[in-house]
Amino acid sequence: APQRIFSDGCVRVATVVFFGLFGLSMVMGASEAQFPGFAERVCGSKMLEGTSEAFQKPLAVDPDSYTARAAFYIKHNTGIGLQCFAYGILLIPCLFTLAYNAIVLGATFGYMSRDGIEGAENFFEFVTAHGPFELTAIALSAGAGLRLGMGLFHTRGLSRVDSVREAGRQAVPVMAAS
Repeated sequence: APQRIFSDGCVRVATVVFFGLFGLSMVMGASEAQFPGFAERVCGSKMLEGTSEAFQKPLAVDPDSYTARAAFYIKHNTGIGLQCFAYGILLIPCLFTLAYNAIVLGATFGYMSRDGIEGAENFFEFVTAHGPFELTAIALSAGAGLRLGMGLFHTRGLSRVDSVREAGRQAVPVMAAS
């Protein structure tokens, strides 16, 4: 699986798209002076305020809340990964879903990193525990889906069915790793 992941061009594209847009929108969301209202336009003020409010209490105070919150975010990010994988066969919907979620997640992270945002410390304590794994899984899932889509559209002289079957063999280790 590691060799397949590192050598697959579709995984590279998905990783650059996801983490590139995530990083860019995080910087833009954090830089209120240079990009006024960016995070609010992307996510909506209500969602950002709700995120801030949800993390105002330290996580150790309420273990049940921590468990419920972790389950929600894991389910949410897993859903994004599965959508990207499923849409990958059509290429463009996968890239759109990947880009949209990268921008929204990045803008949220950027907003939460601004000075004076209540709950920011608790937010980053919470997301750094599992976020890197989940965000990487989203990019890997999209890469596996794009591999299937490339098999459908770029057959390399095989029949379309055989091309998709071969692409599936290449995508399975990537999807399993995600």
